[in-house]
Amino acid sequence: MDLNDLATAANNLGHTTPREAKELVELLATGGAHPDDHAELFAALYQSFMPNKPKAPRSGTAWVNMAINGAEDKQYSTDLGFCADNGEYVCTNRHRLHMLRNSDLAPGLYDKKGAPAKSAKDFPPYARVIPDTWRGAYREYKLSDVKIEVIHQGAAQPKGFEYAVNLITEGEHAQRAHRVIVNKKYWDEAVCGFEHGVSVFISDHALDSVVIDDGARLAVLVPLNRK
Repeated sequence: MDLNDLATAANNLGHTTPREAKELVELLATGGAHPDDHAELFAALYQSFMPNKPKAPRSGTAWVNMAINGAEDKQYSTDLGFCADNGEYVCTNRHRLHMLRNSDLAPGLYDKKGAPAKSAKDFPPYARVIPDTWRGAYREYKLSDVKIEVIHQGAAQPKGFEYAVNLITEGEHAQRAHRVIVNKKYWDEAVCGFEHGVSVFISDHALDSVVIDDGARLAVLVPLNRK
């Protein structure tokens, strides 16, 4: 079992507490486990080092705010949320986007706590981040039909980029999704705002963004292999 298989297996398990991890180390180190159980035990131990998956936010606004980057980029205010005149509340760092289509917020900029904010910089032109999923290259799947292969990128990566996921589609158009690789943190924070029956749009082209859309909320994830 390589690190990617180990990470994928660990991702499907419940949280391993520090106490449980210690017991696993002792069990494996002393030879107390049957060799047939080693793969499962190592996966449980590995899980103790992985970031916890986010819980479903309490509101649509809180879910959008999960995409706030935390720091402005050189040109745009990506550390704030933006509510447009049409009621779309959105946050994007141009590598991912979360949108609530019918927000009750007044038009303007907001910080992560939901308070009105100001910035000398413009908000990113977020419409450019949203692809046209009606194009023939895109196929529609249910979230429950999308399986993920976790890719271990190594501890040398910046925080939040230690893991990626390769999206594997099943169902009517069963196929491996041409290695559409996205940031795992971004994926987990996007899907926690949706039900399992939500539509996921994945293109046949590995460099096209992934779109999750239930009519009220929209998430866009730009592939890591797109420069």
